[in-house]
Amino acid sequence: MSPKKKQTGPNAYQVKLTVQDIDPSIWRRLLISGEDTLADLHDAIQICFGWDNCHLHEFNIGKKRYGTQDEDCPPDVLDDEAYSLDQILKGKKAKFEYVYDFGDNWRVDVVVEDVQPLDPDQLYPHCVDGSRRGPAEDSGGPWGYMSKLETLRNPDDPDYADIVDWMGEDWDPEHFDLQEINAALQSAPEESAIDFENLSEEERDEMLEAMLDQDPFLEERVARMHDRIATVHSLKTPEAVHDFIEAMEPEELREFAMKHMANNPKDAAFEYALLALEADDPAEALQLATSALELDPENVDARLALSNVALSEGDVDRAMAHLREGHAIAASALGDKLADYSLDFGDIVETRPYMRAIYSLANALVASDETEEAVGYFREMLDREPNDSMGARYSLAGAYLELRQIPEARAVIREYNTDGDPILPWAHVLERFLAGKKKEAEAGLEEAIAANPLMATSLLDPESIPDLDESDLGLTTKMTLASFGKAWLENEKAIEWLASKVYGR
Repeated sequence: MSPKKKQTGPNAYQVKLTVQDIDPSIWRRLLISGEDTLADLHDAIQICFGWDNCHLHEFNIGKKRYGTQDEDCPPDVLDDEAYSLDQILKGKKAKFEYVYDFGDNWRVDVVVEDVQPLDPDQLYPHCVDGSRRGPAEDSGGPWGYMSKLETLRNPDDPDYADIVDWMGEDWDPEHFDLQEINAALQSAPEESAIDFENLSEEERDEMLEAMLDQDPFLEERVARMHDRIATVHSLKTPEAVHDFIEAMEPEELREFAMKHMANNPKDAAFEYALLALEADDPAEALQLATSALELDPENVDARLALSNVALSEGDVDRAMAHLREGHAIAASALGDKLADYSLDFGDIVETRPYMRAIYSLANALVASDETEEAVGYFREMLDREPNDSMGARYSLAGAYLELRQIPEARAVIREYNTDGDPILPWAHVLERFLAGKKKEAEAGLEEAIAANPLMATSLLDPESIPDLDESDLGLTTKMTLASFGKAWLENEKAIEWLASKVYGR
């Protein structure tokens, strides 16, 4: 909704917006141009009450309904972007209803108090008065919101900590900042804003996948806060919590998950440990991991972080000890589930620490020339999660190639080398060369170079290229080198052959 300056249309409407079923009353008085559409009024209402525009809405005017047009829109709902206020109200005083979030069911009375000529010096829309802070988004409607306010007034309430954690310690239901509202009303929306309600299911899935790429721990965060979602939003069944989560946008879901980490030692330890794994400074990682273990002595990820710290100090034995301890603790936590290979660990969030532990341990074993032991762990990962979200297939293929177990390497490559994979083609080339199939290796080299032209240079003349950046090609090259670089570089004949094909020498 763009701010409108010096309007020339015939009318400006003064409307009073009052949230139903809230006591004391929450209301706003708004001036808006008759040239604005009902969709513009919707945007203004969202800003006036501090809502996030992340749910469906509609206007009930007379016997007609107006709202956003999408694939889920009932056929009798008219497009609110197609009707201006002048068309609907025809310059007359009126009363109608705005409904937002059909789950929480916020209902706002819209009363046209006055119809005036447009003032050429007035910016529209413009809030002129109001009272109290708008209700919190997703707070359970009027009764749910008022119940949460009652909890905030009673520190002895068992739900007090959860509600404070969600709404914030500084939540003031009496707060009303007219200047802040008008600044937001007069700011044009960001052009990059995403209309999530109108995305297709495929587009939503792509957005969620992108969010998980940015935060691979997102699903674990949500799973850990499942019970608190039920408490905060007064949801009575697991199905209701599931539906609530499914309806959230990916970005909203991540922010919600981060915000709702309650004052629970295990959850706090989980966050400290993840920060430790992501920290670039070993001293910072050590401090965070230590804090995690003080809160939860059984935290697996903290031990993985301590292993990284030990490696940064050159202490391989201590690093391996942390990894083996983390693996043992993770296995003990899963108990009987480890014996059931019919379970797809990719679908069970509680298995993630175990999978991270076993993957880290296996890679450390490869780096320590204990590759035969590592193979068993990589193989276990693929048996437990055939979809292989962690990329164990690459490490397993590289381990087989390093051990010269050619049939085993070939089986993994054939199973997982799908069209478009930029990594396994380089394993395929080496496997064909080691199998004595040089013509097939040469043919495969063309595909491998097309998939990642930087890989050949990285193997043959690594000092001639700059440090690999965080681009897709840079990250792909890092992963390819981590998986197969050792197997390539330990075979002088393979490197000589590669140089002859690439450089003609």
